[in-house]
Amino acid sequence: MRHRLAGACLAAVVLASAGLSGGSAAAAPTEIGDPPRWAAARVAWRAAVDARRTARWEEPLASLVAKERQAAAAESLYRAHLFAWTPGPSALRVPLDVLRQTALDCIAWNRPDLASALLEGPLRDDELLLPLRAAARGRTGSPAEGLALLDWPPDRRPSDGASGGAAKRPDRRAGAHDLARLLTAASLSESARDGRAERAAWQALIKASRPGAAVHEFARLRLAERYVADGTPRLAVALLRRPDSGDQAVVLGDAMVATGDTLGAVQAMLAFGAGSNASLAERYPALRRAASWAVPFANRLSAEEHADLCGGLGRVGEADLALEILAARTKPAKDADEIYARGELEASLLARARRHGDAAAAYRALALLPDLPRGAPERIALGLARASRGGRAFDAMDSAYIAAVTLAGRGRVAEAAAWERAREWEDERSAREAARIFDWAAGHIRSNALRAAARVHEAISWRRAGEPDSALLVIADVPASDEMGVFWRGKLALLAGDSTAALADFLRAAKDGPTSYEGIRGAEEAARLGHRARDAAADEPPRAGSRAASVPDEIEIRLLGALGWRELAADLLRRCARGGEAPDARVCIDALEEGGTFRVGKRSLLPADRFDYPPAFPGAVLEAAAAESLPPSLLWGIMRQESAYDPLARSKAGALGLLQLLPTTAAQLAGREIPEDSLTVAALNVRLGARYVRDLLREFGDPRAVLASYNAGEKAVRRWNRDRPVVDDEWVERIPYRETRDYVKRVYAAWRRYEAIYGAGGSGTGG
Repeated sequence: MRHRLAGACLAAVVLASAGLSGGSAAAAPTEIGDPPRWAAARVAWRAAVDARRTARWEEPLASLVAKERQAAAAESLYRAHLFAWTPGPSALRVPLDVLRQTALDCIAWNRPDLASALLEGPLRDDELLLPLRAAARGRTGSPAEGLALLDWPPDRRPSDGASGGAAKRPDRRAGAHDLARLLTAASLSESARDGRAERAAWQALIKASRPGAAVHEFARLRLAERYVADGTPRLAVALLRRPDSGDQAVVLGDAMVATGDTLGAVQAMLAFGAGSNASLAERYPALRRAASWAVPFANRLSAEEHADLCGGLGRVGEADLALEILAARTKPAKDADEIYARGELEASLLARARRHGDAAAAYRALALLPDLPRGAPERIALGLARASRGGRAFDAMDSAYIAAVTLAGRGRVAEAAAWERAREWEDERSAREAARIFDWAAGHIRSNALRAAARVHEAISWRRAGEPDSALLVIADVPASDEMGVFWRGKLALLAGDSTAALADFLRAAKDGPTSYEGIRGAEEAARLGHRARDAAADEPPRAGSRAASVPDEIEIRLLGALGWRELAADLLRRCARGGEAPDARVCIDALEEGGTFRVGKRSLLPADRFDYPPAFPGAVLEAAAAESLPPSLLWGIMRQESAYDPLARSKAGALGLLQLLPTTAAQLAGREIPEDSLTVAALNVRLGARYVRDLLREFGDPRAVLASYNAGEKAVRRWNRDRPVVDDEWVERIPYRETRDYVKRVYAAWRRYEAIYGAGGSGTGG
């Protein structure tokens, strides 16, 4: 993680208005006049923003659309007045807080000349924005000048006149600006190549009690980097002995290598990458760095460490690299258990690397080993079945699945093998055969949810076989809490002409699963029969709040963002949103959402499901939806699943942005090449994504087929449509790819939840 000072917008902050703060002693008094027009326009804009916030939490979509337009219009008017303003003494008639906010607006909107007019004029002696002036002075003058403005380091007094008045400033107490001051001091010290001053800044941040976990974590990282650069890596090792992040773990490894302890570096990276509870994104760089050093030390690692490294690499998508490191270990295994563990690891890595034939051969070799551990035979059979399926050796696959079930009895391996075998043959054999296989599978499945799914698929198969009575009989006694089984019992009852029983089941599914696909479809089917299901999801009681956290000062947050420390600013807001009470926490949640961070905080503080289903990036979504005649709720539903509202999201396949577009797809939609970085811009990404959804709707018609195509590709959906041209609930349930089937259900459910919450329009699907 590298945070830099804001870019070119700060580079000229002190260039344009030196005359505002100076002048000869004999200059005549200047007439201040009325406040500039932008001051009142800014107040009106902020009022419009507050109204938009209220609409987001409490009002329907139509009101949100209106408030979004009003806020945009107010912002345009404010910008017009501000950008037309000729800097002058009229700014002295503006309240101090508005001046500060306006200077930050100018930086955000890339108008450094206007920011300079305020910072070097009426805000020249303002303590809160001093880090901005120092950062700009460091860029346009020299880092030493910026450090002099900050009086940094504390034990190095500037020469007379060097600080621009800072030497006469009284000692600063720790306040809202102090975090920005220390971060700016560290950055300027780095630019000045003043290691002592930089270390002092990072050490001060580490010792500070207020900043929070992210700041402390980042300060430890940067101080450790400084130690390594200064040739004192042992200090870095001591500082990062227990790394908090993947970045810290990597620096720890580099420091240990610098001390000559490469084996220790591999072990430290492994301890973090394979043994921590960190996210996949955090673990990946540590494991990757360990792998870069591991091959010469493969025989010096313990068997457990070596297996953890290879297994961890396989889990983060580096199976080929893991196999290379696995092969580098030539040390003989100490016993039969280690021989088996190594062989099982190799077979699983071959499967992850999609070398299905080699994986199948490895599993067969494992089965021939003497004295297999308990539970190993059924795991080997399941692995062989999956490898054979990947290699399209279906006869071998079927035999292996049956063997796994037979060997495992009624354990987890047995139910996985039984379910996978039944799903694999559902579309490959006759409906009657499929029904019987699902009946067989249900007898080996212990978990209620999976057994219920097997019974539903058996019932669907019997209906396809022309035996509706058998279909109803299979799911006649499903538990009331199983919304999937209850919904399908209602579907089958409706097909049999019993609308009364069907309605009761649809209403029950809607009540027990208000946010699931089957629950939502139950409500829709009940509505078609003339009854409206109650929205049970909106009736959850509020949960008790926790102890209040301090609310970050708005100026501090914006100042950190203007200086380039956006992630650290967001961390302060996250802590407030998660630990604060209403209304303070809502203020922080609002600030996070307006900055593009969603679903952080306590949902009990907010109305209904609006926290879980936020109208993210409303300007971009509403504009794109209107342009393509789409319901905005559908775009939000896709966005929720594709990127979790993260504009910087990137998939392993290289899809980018809110709606996860591949650069090639984006170029086709736009009719020109699209730079990858542009796809992280919300407006462009959503506009192109909406165009793609509209194109898919024109081809496939039903939104569920559109969603399947969005996940699995048009070719797959065209292939499925050749066999099953009617897109309905059965079509969804029989999607061959589990990932795509789950995707369609989740996005459809999210789309309909958005409609229920905000009143967004959208075409129905039937089904």
